[in-house]
Amino acid sequence: MLQKSKMLKCHSLQKLFESKQKIYSFAWNDGFLFMADINKKLSVWKCEDFTSDCKRINSITLTENVGEILPLKFGSIVLVLLSVANGRLKVLRFNRETDEFSLIPSDIWQEEDFLPPTSLRIVDDNLIKNRSCRIIFAKGAYVVLSHLDLSHPALESIKTIGQQCIEVCHQKIITIEAMKSSKYLLVHCISDYSF
Repeated sequence: MLQKSKMLKCHSLQKLFESKQKIYSFAWNDGFLFMADINKKLSVWKCEDFTSDCKRINSITLTENVGEILPLKFGSIVLVLLSVANGRLKVLRFNRETDEFSLIPSDIWQEEDFLPPTSLRIVDDNLIKNRSCRIIFAKGAYVVLSHLDLSHPALESIKTIGQQCIEVCHQKIITIEAMKSSKYLLVHCISDYSF
């Protein structure tokens, strides 16, 4: 967790951003900073260049703290995957042109198991060709592969059309890396072997 009042700095050490809250997690995507604080608030900041301050453009208060954040940009729309403390994997839809965002009603992982998804990764995205996306993440000792239908024209809804859960070890998975080939998906897992 980052400490209170930490700053993001550019090459010239000019202060671009200062948070008054303790930041729990964050992600950067093409000029936008997505931040979750310990008060369950997710905010979006616009940082157009590295010569001016970042400006908060929107925020939303969630029911759970956010762990990992993974933004997926599709034109002017960014789908932001949110790993939350109760174990669900939520999706936030952010429109870069209007600065509006909202939670998409259906979750990718819907079970409230209190195992927050970790190591969120994109395996492939066929948005142009198939209007679909595959993501992979860890839940405890399991690797979860989810196939998402992104066929809604404005990306206002998503549908999980396939999901596989594979137990790969007997301990908690710390991190995974996904490498795809034309026929196989190779997943490298690092587990916690401490007792």
